[in-house]
Amino acid sequence: MNFLPKKILAVDISDSSIEILQVSQFLGKIKASFISRSEITKGIVDKGRIIDRKQLVLKLKEYTSGASTNKIALAIPDAIVATNIFRFPEDKDIKKEDVLSEAMKMVSVDLEKSYWDFDIMDVDDAKIAFFVSALKSDIDEYRLLFEELDMVPELFDLNSLCALRAIDIDYDDVLIVDIGGRYGVLSAFNGGSLQSVHLVDFGGENFTEKLSERLNATYEQAEMFKMNVGFDADKEDGRVFLALEDVMQSLIDEMRKVVNDYEEKNNKKIKKIILSGGSSLIPKLGEYIYENLSIEAEIGRPRAGNMVLDYLKS
Repeated sequence: MNFLPKKILAVDISDSSIEILQVSQFLGKIKASFISRSEITKGIVDKGRIIDRKQLVLKLKEYTSGASTNKIALAIPDAIVATNIFRFPEDKDIKKEDVLSEAMKMVSVDLEKSYWDFDIMDVDDAKIAFFVSALKSDIDEYRLLFEELDMVPELFDLNSLCALRAIDIDYDDVLIVDIGGRYGVLSAFNGGSLQSVHLVDFGGENFTEKLSERLNATYEQAEMFKMNVGFDADKEDGRVFLALEDVMQSLIDEMRKVVNDYEEKNNKKIKKIILSGGSSLIPKLGEYIYENLSIEAEIGRPRAGNMVLDYLKS
């Protein structure tokens, strides 16, 4: 009998950071035995695409030096993935050809140059095909990256779907707002099904840069203002609030577009906004969003159970 623990490294690579979590199962118990998070220099990864593989290899070698497995589960950046929802009558027997026929109508999808997959689900008395594709050139860069590190990719999954499974929420009519360092991802879900993914050229660094400019502060000081004062208009004479508000309105506008589009297509309202990413911790951000969109916003709470844990149990 083999008592060795089954292990996997969950890897999340963004434009500004690398996050790694080693998870293992032993005698029916699952535990995290290695955690690493580090910033990466601007220009190594740009909107999910690997620009400087050599530097990224060096960074990953450094950050995974304490890991004890070479098996990888990668959260693919949403910036390099195209997602589409195709709706069919509830009584239709959907075949692969039906989904591909719809996919070929999409200008953004070139099936010959892409890796693709789809899943059929029943949602609101209809059948939908959730179709996802990514350019082979983008995905192959990640494959080559791990090959150079002698690592074996076991799972590729969308970052937005990883976020959904990681957060303890009701899946119905939810907008997840992931504010990364250099861009944000707005993901709308209905019944556990991803309905849309919208990228915004906006991240936590925009807040910091605006504060540095408006308050004549260093980047480090501006970061402290952002995370300690945030949208509290009663602190620092409201200066921090006004600077953040100046930047935040562009994100509010994008969120409003996604909410309106979801409600028009689904004939139902977004019930809740879930915040994730480092900038989700900005004080009173949720209150500010509610004041502008009249939708409750809260920080996502992690929950047990996701694709990595399912892999370990298999």
